[in-house]
Amino acid sequence: MHKQWQDILKFLNEPKWPNRITFYILFFACVSLAFILPIILMSTFFPGYSFLHNGMNHDNARYMLSALIQSLAAVVAIVVTLSLVAIQLSAQSYSSRVIDVYRKTPDIWILISIYTTNIFFGLATIKIIGTNTLPPNGLFSLEFFIFIAYFMGFFAFICLIPYIWNTLALVNPSTVVQLLTKDITEQKILKIVDKRETTLDENDPLLPIIDIITGSMMKYDYATVRTGANAIVNLASKILSEEHEKEITEHVSTHLKRVSMLALKRDDEESFEIVMDSFTKIANNTVKNGLEETTKSLVGMLRQIGELALADQNYLVIFLVDTLEKLGVKTGEKEQKSATSSVISALNTFSQYGSFKGVDSSIIRALDKVSQNAIDNKWCMETEEIIRALTHIEEKAIQNKSEWDIESIIYVSVKIGERSIQNDCKNSANFALLLLEKIGREIVQNGWDDTTGNVVDALSRIGKKAVENGWYDITEKTDRAVATIKQKQNELDDKQSKSA
Repeated sequence: MHKQWQDILKFLNEPKWPNRITFYILFFACVSLAFILPIILMSTFFPGYSFLHNGMNHDNARYMLSALIQSLAAVVAIVVTLSLVAIQLSAQSYSSRVIDVYRKTPDIWILISIYTTNIFFGLATIKIIGTNTLPPNGLFSLEFFIFIAYFMGFFAFICLIPYIWNTLALVNPSTVVQLLTKDITEQKILKIVDKRETTLDENDPLLPIIDIITGSMMKYDYATVRTGANAIVNLASKILSEEHEKEITEHVSTHLKRVSMLALKRDDEESFEIVMDSFTKIANNTVKNGLEETTKSLVGMLRQIGELALADQNYLVIFLVDTLEKLGVKTGEKEQKSATSSVISALNTFSQYGSFKGVDSSIIRALDKVSQNAIDNKWCMETEEIIRALTHIEEKAIQNKSEWDIESIIYVSVKIGERSIQNDCKNSANFALLLLEKIGREIVQNGWDDTTGNVVDALSRIGKKAVENGWYDITEKTDRAVATIKQKQNELDDKQSKSA
């Protein structure tokens, strides 16, 4: 029963003409009942009481109706003026495109209709007072019409309560966003996509929401930014169809790219994280529905954003790498090779940019997570690209003397080497071995004794795993690599002892 009442209230609050007209009819019925009930009770308990036959002074009636009409006219003028001011402020704060939302809202038009009807009904009633046009008694007597004019005036004033309540709700940008999303359909987006020369088509149904998001970013109103971004995500999930998957996703992600670039430009961490979360949700939906080409398109968009951020050395790219990590894990779990390859390729590209503010550490972590499913699915070429990406980072880490990143690369490389042997990816195991050998030689030169021991242990682990699988050539290579590293270490120790 409680849910039914909630559904009824939700229906009545919908800003659509049938819903709001139904609401005002029911509201009128309730006000009428509240007005009539005391009269019925008075007539019941006081038999001599007569509501409509108490005598009437024409001058007083004209004066009262005239005052009522003037009051109604003044109130409706003030209400309409304040409503227009509220609309103007919303348009200035967020977007001029939100004006259409207020224009399509039925409440203001219904209120104006009620006040206009009451004013003209009151004027007509004043006109017939003293003309003997209506009978002195009966249902359609002059006194009855005056009563109706008073009652309708009272009702008009009471109507201000739900009107103001709904107008205040509409001033909230989150409410406007929800109303805007209800007007967006797959056909409207495709119509824009088909004729689009630029993403800033004035008829694009997504533009008002994007304007609200960007306007909220400028005011640091992150709640509205999140509401707008979630609205776009939910909308994309709802209208995404297999037939037009690529067009719709590219159109939505292009808008999200614009927002993310603004966040990057302003170093707005919160907003950028919200947009990346939106990308993640859309990508999760495409992965879940097996829309691999669409997922690749999203990865391409993230790659473009990431390259621009890396070129400016913007640390916010860490959130984007985290998004790619989650996406790569999902595509790997769903065995979507092409999409996973796109993620790995993007991370490999990122690994070739300059190192700053922990970005390399986040890329290493992402490569580690993505590599697990890639190797388990026996995607050997993709695994090799992961090792190439680690090699790029290793070169920067040696140059920057980042021992922490080197330790992380050793940890990831040995895992890749062991899993590659388990899953018959011999080239991948060789790549991992060569990387570890390279690290070993370079860290010996840098005098990182503790790390040298870790490299030797990592190579030994790969050698043991190779023996278990009968890959004795890999074992021989690991033994030679260990011997080379130990020899380099001994030569360095000898030089240091002689110089001492």
